[in-house]
Order: sequence, then structure tokens, then C-alpha cells
Amino acid sequence: MWNRDRSTRNALDKLLTDAPAVPPSPTASTASKAPEAKPEPIPPAAVPKATALPAPTPAVKTSVLGPTLKFKGDLVADEDLVVQGHIEGSILHSRGITIGQDGTMLGDIRARRVVVEGRVEGDLYALEAVSVRATADVFGSIYAPRVGVMEGAVFNGEIDMKHAPAVPQTGTAATAGPPDLEMSSSQVDEVLMSNTGTDF
Repeated sequence: MWNRDRSTRNALDKLLTDAPAVPPSPTASTASKAPEAKPEPIPPAAVPKATALPAPTPAVKTSVLGPTLKFKGDLVADEDLVVQGHIEGSILHSRGITIGQDGTMLGDIRARRVVVEGRVEGDLYALEAVSVRATADVFGSIYAPRVGVMEGAVFNGEIDMKHAPAVPQTGTAATAGPPDLEMSSSQVDEVLMSNTGTDF
């Protein structure tokens, strides 16, 4: 019987030694958290330097003459102008002028650029271009190096590109090309007046 108990014990010992080891269950002392990895500091030389943003370009000034405005006389301006009201007289303008769909102009317009969406009774002189939109009624002649008349527009007059206001060339060598957009207001006024012979 002793031999049988001993052989049983030997068999149990063999089973225990051959069995895979079971990891011990975590206790309060063994269940400590693994240390967290801290990020390495970036050396100052590796940090890109901030570049300065470009300065914002100044916005072009635009004046609007509303639909309830009625003006009689000669108008001289040095900023983009949108006319939605009624003007009787003449306009001398060193920048772009737009006669809006509600605008009415009785008189001549002299400007760098002219856009007509409403009604104009008078001649148009432009250093760069005249654009007559589909909603426009124009009764007068157009003098400009570039002219566009859209389908649907009412136009009664002549278009003369040969006798358009001339733009003086700047720089040491006069070269053919688009008009100089950096002309001052006084230069624009002088060119427009010398080509039309009208005093304001």
C-alpha cells in the first residue's frame, strides 16, 4: 500500500512538473502600471522659424451713388464709382466708372474704364476700355481702344477706336503694350482733357 501511495504521489508530481506554468494573478503589489514614455524635447534648432505673412493689399475704394440720388453738374472723382442714381452733367474720372442698371447719365463720361449697364445719353471716352452690357441703352459715340457691346444692348452712335484718348508711354524706351495702370490721377485727367478739348 505504501508503494501504491508512493507511485501515486510520483505520478501527481510528474503531472505538476509537466503542466504549463500559470502566471500568478495580479495583486495590489504586482499590478503596478508600466512607466509612461515621455516625449523627447525638440531641440530649438529643429523648430522652423515662423515666416512673416505678406502685408494685405489695400482695397480699392469704390463709391456708390444710390438710386434716390439726383446730381446736376460736373463730377470729378479719383476712385471707382458706381452710379445707380441720376446725373445730369459731365464726369471726369481717373479710375473705373459703372453706370448701374438703375443709373441714368445725361452727359459725357471721361474715365480710365467705363461699364454701362443702365442708360447713357452722351459720349464715352476711355483710356482703356468701354463695356456696354446687355441691359444698357447708350445714345452717343464711344472713343476707346477696346470696346465691347453685348447682345441685347441698345446702342445708337459711333465707335471710334482710332481717335481714342492716347496713353503716354512711361520709361526710357516707349514700347507698345497695354496702358500704364500706374498713371496718377492728374496724368489721367490731363490725357483725357487733351484728347477731348473740353474744359471742366
